[in-house]
Amino acid sequence: MDSVVQQITYRLFSKTLEQKIARSICTETENLLPDAKKSLVAEVVSRIKVLLVDDPLKALNIVTLVCDGCSTLHESLGLCLEEIVFACTARLQIHHSKECRKQSQFHVAAKALYNILQYSGPQVFLHLENSQVTKLLEKVYFSLLVALKSDRLPSDSALIISTSLCITLSYLKQEHRKAEFVHVLSTLNEIQLSEIQNYIKCSSEQISEYQHDQMKYWRNNTDVLTGKFEHIKPSYPVVLLLHGLFNSGLQWIYYDGGWSDFEIDNRTVSREKHSKEHDIDRNTSFKQSDGLPLTQVQKNKGIDDREDENIFLYDVYPLIEKLCKGATSYTFQAFQVLHMWLSCVRKLGKKMQENFADVQEQKTSGLCQDFLESNHPTTQLVFTIQSTRHDTVFHLLNSNWENPAKGASDVVYTCMVELLELHEDGQPGSAKMLAKNMLATLLSSAAWGSKSTYPPLALAVSYVGAEEALDLHPTLPSGLMTSLSVNHLAPAGVSVYKIILGQLSSSLWFQHFFTVICEALHSDNRLIRQHVLSLWLPPTLRQYPSMYLELLGGCQDTSSGWVALMAVLRVARSIGTFNLEEYCGMHSQKMSCISETQGFFSESTMITDIEERKEMKDTDISSTSLNDFNENTNKTVTRIPIFSFIRLALCHVDETVRGEALSLLCHTQKASQPVLLESNFLKFFFKWNMNIDSAPFRQGIIKCYKALVVRLRDASASELKNSPFRALSSGQCSTEFLKNFSVTPTLKINIELLVWLVELFHSNLAPDGNYQRRVLSLQLYKETLLAFYEKKSDLTYSMNQRFMTVCAYMNYISCNSVSPDDSKRDSQPIRDLTLPWTLEMLLSSCLDEMNDIREEAEWTLKILESSKSSLAFSEAEKWLRRGLILCNSPKASDAESGATLVKVVSSLCYCSDYGFSSVLKNIGKGCESQDLLHFLLGCVEAQFKAAQKNLLEAARCTPIHGSLMALSRCLSEDRGVASMSSEEIQEFIQKLTVMMVEMIEFMLSKLACASPNGSAIPPSFAEMGEAVEVIIQECGGSMEASSKATPDIFSYAAVEEEDGAPYDDTAISADYLLVLACCWQTMKTCCIVSNICVSCWLNCLHANQIEKLLSAVVVRVLTSTRHKGAMEAAKTAYSQLCFVLLTTNSDTGQLIYKQVEDVLDQLKAGVQTSVTRRAAGMAMMLQVACGAAPRVNSMLINNTITKLMNIAQTEYEDQSIMDSPPVLALHVLHSLVIHAPLAHHLIHHMPAITATCLHAFTNKSWALRNAALQLYGAVVPRMVGQKKVQDDSSTLNSLTAPEFLSRHPVLADFLLKLLSGSQDERKVHEILTCNVGRRERGGRTEKHIPINTSSSLVPVLSLVARLSPGTGLQQSNELKVILHNFCQVTTTLIGSPVHTVRRLASLAVVALTLTEQAPQCINNLLHLMREPKLMTTNLIHGNLLTLMNFVQTYSQVRDDVELRKNIFTSLVRFLGHDVKCYINATLALKILMLLQLDDITINMLPIDLSQPGAAEYKQMVTKIKIKHNFQDEIEKVLMSEVPDNHDLDDLCIDRILDNVRMYKNISWLSKIERLIWKRLEQEPLTYKSASVNMKLLCTLLEKNDILGSSPSEKCVRNLLIVLKGCHGVRLTSLALVIVAHLFQKLHENHWPGREIKSHLLSTFTDVISLYSTPTSTEDYRLTASIALKISIKALLCSEQDISLSCKEKIIFACTELLQDEDSCIRNSACYIVLSFASTDQHLRAVSENNIKIIHFEKFMLHSLSGSALHPNLALLEFAKVIARRCISTSDWSTFRVLWKICSSQYCFDFSASHEISSNSRSYLFQSHTMNLYKEPKQLSLILAKALLEMLQQGTRTINKSESPRWLQEEGEVLNKQGEIFTRLLSQQQNLSTQKQLLSAVSTYIVACETLLSMSNIFNISVSLSFPLLWNSSSFCAVDMVTEC
Repeated sequence: MDSVVQQITYRLFSKTLEQKIARSICTETENLLPDAKKSLVAEVVSRIKVLLVDDPLKALNIVTLVCDGCSTLHESLGLCLEEIVFACTARLQIHHSKECRKQSQFHVAAKALYNILQYSGPQVFLHLENSQVTKLLEKVYFSLLVALKSDRLPSDSALIISTSLCITLSYLKQEHRKAEFVHVLSTLNEIQLSEIQNYIKCSSEQISEYQHDQMKYWRNNTDVLTGKFEHIKPSYPVVLLLHGLFNSGLQWIYYDGGWSDFEIDNRTVSREKHSKEHDIDRNTSFKQSDGLPLTQVQKNKGIDDREDENIFLYDVYPLIEKLCKGATSYTFQAFQVLHMWLSCVRKLGKKMQENFADVQEQKTSGLCQDFLESNHPTTQLVFTIQSTRHDTVFHLLNSNWENPAKGASDVVYTCMVELLELHEDGQPGSAKMLAKNMLATLLSSAAWGSKSTYPPLALAVSYVGAEEALDLHPTLPSGLMTSLSVNHLAPAGVSVYKIILGQLSSSLWFQHFFTVICEALHSDNRLIRQHVLSLWLPPTLRQYPSMYLELLGGCQDTSSGWVALMAVLRVARSIGTFNLEEYCGMHSQKMSCISETQGFFSESTMITDIEERKEMKDTDISSTSLNDFNENTNKTVTRIPIFSFIRLALCHVDETVRGEALSLLCHTQKASQPVLLESNFLKFFFKWNMNIDSAPFRQGIIKCYKALVVRLRDASASELKNSPFRALSSGQCSTEFLKNFSVTPTLKINIELLVWLVELFHSNLAPDGNYQRRVLSLQLYKETLLAFYEKKSDLTYSMNQRFMTVCAYMNYISCNSVSPDDSKRDSQPIRDLTLPWTLEMLLSSCLDEMNDIREEAEWTLKILESSKSSLAFSEAEKWLRRGLILCNSPKASDAESGATLVKVVSSLCYCSDYGFSSVLKNIGKGCESQDLLHFLLGCVEAQFKAAQKNLLEAARCTPIHGSLMALSRCLSEDRGVASMSSEEIQEFIQKLTVMMVEMIEFMLSKLACASPNGSAIPPSFAEMGEAVEVIIQECGGSMEASSKATPDIFSYAAVEEEDGAPYDDTAISADYLLVLACCWQTMKTCCIVSNICVSCWLNCLHANQIEKLLSAVVVRVLTSTRHKGAMEAAKTAYSQLCFVLLTTNSDTGQLIYKQVEDVLDQLKAGVQTSVTRRAAGMAMMLQVACGAAPRVNSMLINNTITKLMNIAQTEYEDQSIMDSPPVLALHVLHSLVIHAPLAHHLIHHMPAITATCLHAFTNKSWALRNAALQLYGAVVPRMVGQKKVQDDSSTLNSLTAPEFLSRHPVLADFLLKLLSGSQDERKVHEILTCNVGRRERGGRTEKHIPINTSSSLVPVLSLVARLSPGTGLQQSNELKVILHNFCQVTTTLIGSPVHTVRRLASLAVVALTLTEQAPQCINNLLHLMREPKLMTTNLIHGNLLTLMNFVQTYSQVRDDVELRKNIFTSLVRFLGHDVKCYINATLALKILMLLQLDDITINMLPIDLSQPGAAEYKQMVTKIKIKHNFQDEIEKVLMSEVPDNHDLDDLCIDRILDNVRMYKNISWLSKIERLIWKRLEQEPLTYKSASVNMKLLCTLLEKNDILGSSPSEKCVRNLLIVLKGCHGVRLTSLALVIVAHLFQKLHENHWPGREIKSHLLSTFTDVISLYSTPTSTEDYRLTASIALKISIKALLCSEQDISLSCKEKIIFACTELLQDEDSCIRNSACYIVLSFASTDQHLRAVSENNIKIIHFEKFMLHSLSGSALHPNLALLEFAKVIARRCISTSDWSTFRVLWKICSSQYCFDFSASHEISSNSRSYLFQSHTMNLYKEPKQLSLILAKALLEMLQQGTRTINKSESPRWLQEEGEVLNKQGEIFTRLLSQQQNLSTQKQLLSAVSTYIVACETLLSMSNIFNISVSLSFPLLWNSSSFCAVDMVTEC
């Protein structure tokens, strides 16, 4: 038996003990004999006591597991209970503020206590005396109470603590439990108040003494209990305590009884007497006395005629309501308490029903039935579902659907479910009836713009049923579609839609939703299309798989239709309904005709006929298996040209279409489905889309590629697993075996595609590619590696052994692959997904000037650092030397690159076990440092000494920030300090700290040397400028402007401003910039280093070191500088430091508190502050200090807000040179309010802050009013939410009034009093700011400002105007009264003399008016306006504004015939002959136009346009006349001779243009065109008249295919003058488009003369060439694109002779626009190609039934939709079309233009030096090129491809006698270039760090290969003397070939 006990003991105390083993031990223990049990108990007690001393964490874990065990183990716990309790309470008091992890000592102790109290109960108290038990429980109680009230209580332990506290309280207090519980709540309130007032934490002893005093007070003042919970103030501990109470399962909360004589029956326990005294009512059923209804129990106890209102659950609701109504940081937890309370109430109702069933057996059903009818919880008023009451649970929930607390709305939904289920429990069937009423109320209010509509709507539909709901309310689908137009409503709307989907058959769905979804798929609103695709489409097709065929038929031939088509196919494929492999042969079959009006499929060739479709509609797809569905639809699917659609989509100009097509190809139902048919499509996509500069598009590519690479990997692994091929490493690959190895087609396709992708990414990472290509290639290559590499525990990566076989086979395949960049580079074998030069490529990427490229390269190297392709020792030395050299660059990006390179190389060296001492000795002669850290520290020290001697020289040659940045990067590397002890680290950081403090003070003193106050006060910018000048003079520098930088041969044309002036490169001297950059960069880097030192080595540092780094470096920079970059860097560092110190160590965290206090005191004192930067440093510091860890530092936040509001309310003297403390306090408050992490923690401060703002608006100081305005602009979005749409009057921007009143009830009262001008507003303000403390501002001496001119009135109205009445469910009598009061007060402001007040008041009246009251309000306004004697002009204007807002907001007003008639009658009097106010008359006309009642006759007298509103009135009248008599009015306008300064054309031009676009009378349009041509003949041509006439003419020419009349010579000459820019660039742009139309539509014989046409053509091409350059603005480049799209066909394809120079300019302009860095311009330029290529006979010949199939790599331009190709393909097609035309016409001169573009002769000047001057102003800050998107190498490759393909296709048609004779000349040009390149490359053949030279060499190599190929085709000998080739074994290396 001893052995059994020993075995049980061993298992119990083993390391692997878990719940399952503990239960097994308990079972074995129960079977032991009594003696064995005794010995086991003794052994367990002994071991637990020892463990509690040696390993308390393990001991408490064992206690936790055995608490729910057998009596024997309980006995063991009882014998050592005191020790366990002491261990637990000690850890509760010490560790809860430091650790928040699941295995922290605090969490383990809390869980152990909870399990003892919850499961062991009285059994563990049997071995102790009553006094001992009481003492232990009191100790537990106070420890738990201390933990509960702490603001650092871990969230994962909060519920355990609160539940344990409630159970402990029940053990301690067996009587008066309700009163005792309220006493605990009150104690928590008083403790928190004491701590806030005294700024100290109370200990458990203080709490005990305080509670004892409070108990005496309670006993002497029994009237305190009368109010029950009224005196309890909401707080987080109160919420936690209620949460624990409802979670504990205590039964006394269900009982009735008084608060003074509560009685309870203890459970019967067959144990000692003292155990009963400490029992707890934890049984789940009522006692025997509870078998009768509660009323009967009361009668039996003699409590007759007492209602059961004393049930605790009913009594506690007011407190829960108070907790939920306040806007606090614990709102979510408060609603969780509400949900648990409702669950308990339901349980109470069920208990009543169970008792009713028991009593029925006793034949007292009559009494019980009466009881249930009168006493069920649903009979309580708080549970009534009536919208008229405001104190019900129903109203509370409906006021919080849009609660901003995260997750609160979801809890509100579950609470509403509990409420309905409660009514269902009381009366079956009532829930559906109530839900039906809710549904009717919601849809009658039609508040689709309010988020509060959707959650209750989803609930109502789920109870009513979707089918019945749609029958009752058929407008539900269209209303739901409204949610798709706004981001914040879309998720709420889709939740309703999903509920409906789950309850509808496919036929009903088609009936109600098909049309709505098709309209949404083609909506003009981008958000609607996006949301319906992402949110509605996937659940729809999952529910109804066959509906994808119907949706395909509904797709139209537009860009949105193409997106929808691809998305439908993608979703259908992902759910398995659509299988792409079934269509492998379909694309070669004859395709159906396309109907332009009905989408992709015409009526006669639909996918299914009418009968089949009807059968599909009537079939419930959800009950049909997928196989049956495939069998039924296979015969129809074959007619869909899927592959043609995919090809067309991959070429589409819209990137969204291409992205959806890629997603269709990459995503499948199975993640491991092999790639087969998609391979060529995928290669095509990645080849042509890697340089697209759209961030969403790139993110979509990355997402799709992740799925693709997993498919390739898993499919290949699966194929190899089923084959005999095996490999343990990537090098194990037998050639003989592979020769006999049978490769499946699937394996071959997938591996080859994977190899192709890896090689593509490598080829794209050359530095001559644009940013988009390089960063996307890096990201995709990184995802490839992550798919094959796995992360190990030590944060390193290694090849996953499961995929080693795939890598081994890939190596073999890669040897026979072709490089994807079409170059002649030999392929290199792949090893572990790397090439021989991968490491060199990634290290070169670390030198890139773009941050994210460096970061991606660094991460990729981290993955590969343990691979076999490690860095050689010599290479490590070379790259480390290069990094250190870059660290000495004054350019910030170069220094960051050098620091990154040093860090990466050092990490690679650590992995390769290279000794740094030898490397450093080779780099620095005489270097004695044994490690890199000390070497870098020595460099920093030497550089700082140099700066102290000569700052300018140091800034030029050895700036400090580069080496310091490298040091910070290496400090964050664990392996860099692994060999250093803790003392050595302390010594190192101490030395570094001293040096950084000296550097900060040195730089600050240097920048403040011209300030009279020195560096003690931050100098102004002017003083800093003077200081820099002094430094330069002292150091021997020059303040003179530097000479023009040496021209850069590899950059484009000089940058010019719009006015034509050259870019000023000499505004500031280079020395000035160098000194400034050195100072600021050094301070920024010091802050970064300080952050890394503390964050990484906190445990190794002393408190004084941390304080010095914090205050002397970071805070010093924050508060003593004005440079935004330096402050931002210091802010980032301070934020991280605050988070580390406040969350990990409470002792050092006090440093943050102290610094905040010091800054607030400094702010209050008003010293060292100026108007510049608005205390930005202070604001940043306080912002990050409060926001670093807001949940554990609520006291810091509250104290800071309180003190800032105190400062903001103090009196001060306005000074022009110094910022006052109140102004700065408001600016700091603004920074806190806008800080997102503080949003929920500041929400309960919003009323007080708002009141402070509103009172600041009345101050005389402009600075204070300005600061208050900025703060108010941040407060309003925090209170009512951010604006969702731009329209201010839209209900989408509003918050429902019930929710606003629920969150800020006191503020609403204050706003009402402020609007009404009540003198009590200051009293309310004092209530709102009661936490601020006693105000220091004295009483005002001036009189109260009248309300009509009050400065605070406009802000209040702007806030009120953002409210809305809400949904019908949210209405209550109290709310109606409040809204009525607001409307009544606001209505009095409609006649205010201030226009802004009238406008906002009108918006507020409409916003607060209930929907059903809108008609009555309108009638009241109309009645008032019929009394002219009572109306002033301002009042009329305000009423008209209100009326217009009513008409715009409520659509039902426009449908009310009687109301429309009344409006017309009332407004027509303002439009008489004698118009008194043109502004009001204009408003009246606008209202009539909104109501479509503008068909009226207005006889205008001559209007004095100098009167206010007269011009707009005349415009409105003219628009109405144009609308009803368009032709006559337009002619009258165009033939009028009105002076230019009152030209009516300018008033109605927009309406004219809109009508012209829709007009179809060609003859009349031609007449108008003649009138405009005639007006353009005027001399002199004025800007105003010409602008309007030319706009209208552009619209007419765009609409008509032919000219209505020919312009005269005089008109053409005027256009020529305008085109030359004599009237400004805007008119030049309009003239450019008009001239383009003339070239397109004017016949040769109709031109006024050939000379003027030639002159016009020359000017036109000059302007096109100028506008298409990268230096011109986006508007001009877009205009050039439009003009070329119109005219290119006529200019390049006509038979007329056009000079070669004109053709050259047009072709070059097109290529420039197709490579523009603006995506809109590139897409617009694609339509140039579409217009030009539509005339190509070769393209038109390739057609079949009006559908052009795009063959792979031979792209036919006309697609199914006739849309343009995307820019890369459009450029290729443009070159092909021109080349084809040149070959067919033997136009080799134009062909030579393409060749020159291909060889980059227009871009580079090869006669100059390639060196870049480092003295130019742009060197420190700008890139080397004006177009960051353009890629010369890619342009050369594309044009070379086009030229050679067209020459090869046209070989037979080329006339050898007319072949180009300029090939030898171009060969000589290339030889001259080659000579320059050979000379440059002789010094260094690797070009990875010389981006510009690399780009030039790349195009030269392509040009040489292309010229040789052309010479072979024409059989003309061309000699190239300096051929160059790429080195295939190195990155960006070039080999010089001796002979060609």
